Amino acid sequence: MTTPHTSGSRASPGHALSVDELVIRTEQARLTLVLHTSAGGARYLARRLDSAPHLEVMGCIAGYDVVLVVRRSWDGARRVLRYVHGEADADR
Repeated sequence: MTTPHTSGSRASPGHALSVDELVIRTEQARLTLVLHTSAGGARYLARRLDSAPHLEVMGCIAGYDVVLVVRRSWDGARRVLRYVHGEADADR
């Protein structure tokens, strides 16, 4: 499943961006998510996902503009997708 993601302005990853401002497109293959970011944003996004314990991410691999995210459960995968799309209830 591929989900295009549009958000507001695209600043450089060095600025304090919200997660939904970094993500351009998401793809899901079972419990694996592929998150496409603005140029250079993948490492920053991976750190944000890894440091969010409520998301229960097993691990992230970041390139320049793509993050591969491995999740433990279907609910967890949906939680990460809600988080990157800026939905407030993803923290719960």
